[in-house]
Amino acid sequence: MTAINNTDTGAPREDVEIADVVRSPLSPCSPDGTLATLSPHVLLAQVASALLNRTLLEPAAVTGVLIAGGPAFDEVARQTCALIGVTHRPPALLGRGGLQHSIIHTAARAVGRRDVILVLGTTKPDLSAASPRPSRRGINAELVASRWKLGRDELDAYAQRSRRRARAVAESGEFGPETIPAVVWSSDSRIVVTADETITDGSIDGTEKPLFYDPDIARQHPEIGWHLHTGNVSRPVIGAAGAILLGSDRAGELGVRTRARILALAEHTDAADVQPTGPIRASHTVFEHTGIDPDHLDHYEIDETFPATPLAWCREFNADSNRFNPRGGSIALGRPGPAAGLRSLATVLSALQATGGRLGIQVSEGRGNAGDALLLESL
Repeated sequence: MTAINNTDTGAPREDVEIADVVRSPLSPCSPDGTLATLSPHVLLAQVASALLNRTLLEPAAVTGVLIAGGPAFDEVARQTCALIGVTHRPPALLGRGGLQHSIIHTAARAVGRRDVILVLGTTKPDLSAASPRPSRRGINAELVASRWKLGRDELDAYAQRSRRRARAVAESGEFGPETIPAVVWSSDSRIVVTADETITDGSIDGTEKPLFYDPDIARQHPEIGWHLHTGNVSRPVIGAAGAILLGSDRAGELGVRTRARILALAEHTDAADVQPTGPIRASHTVFEHTGIDPDHLDHYEIDETFPATPLAWCREFNADSNRFNPRGGSIALGRPGPAAGLRSLATVLSALQATGGRLGIQVSEGRGNAGDALLLESL
């Protein structure tokens, strides 16, 4: 596990700041999803272009591009850059975040004195992926629920709360500042999508079968209650997001008014360790590293791939429920694949801005029991 700030080995030589972060609306992975017919690089180019416009940066100012999701998305990044006119990007910086760690962490390490890093994330529409699929991560989440004694009623109640909160925020228009319109066109039509299409009413009928049940795992771990099902976990959706990171001195030189400063980040990568979870371990590291008391934060944004992770985190740090995922999360909005972390970051910053808050934490979950935490100061 490592923590990074300006004094650590391998850390940037100056403060790393976030110029801005925006996302597209989210759409279901189904033929009914308006964004389902849009090519990933086209959707991502719309996001990236809006991001440059909002920061008043010219494409030529971008010195490096990072895309989440691994090698399969490198071509998407190239196509996106071609559409928005970003050409000055040293090959060493045209890369991707690891599948286990946050793309923002990778980008923060890449920022040098003269760099302006464009960070991208998008999905590749898969209409067969409308529902969550059995996975090792799901079984790990069942283990976490068991170890933290989280029953089905509590997990279901959390999922319902996430959807209620997201629906209230959407109805009030408060997702607007973080969301850019997406345009879908064909030979005879043009549709502008301005809001998420993925938020449901939050009801759970109680008859859903366990999603991750495995008889071999059940024999090895008889303590697992198998409480996770399609109604209380996140589901795949279509979307894209982007951010721009640069040093504070470079921001001053370019006249960029940045939105946030990265105070610390940490990663935990021990896939065999399930108690406490990787996201919790990473969060402890950033709090210990900075000396900031968790109760002094104005916003907690904790990964909602599975409800066990945020509930365990909330118990560990005794988080105030009013500041804890107050706008819902991936259970309510859906999980846009490699863009999920950037989508979450956009929500953190827009929430801090709306409430006048100063400090926030974004905590993500990775493969195995990996986790990372990002401590932010709103500017």
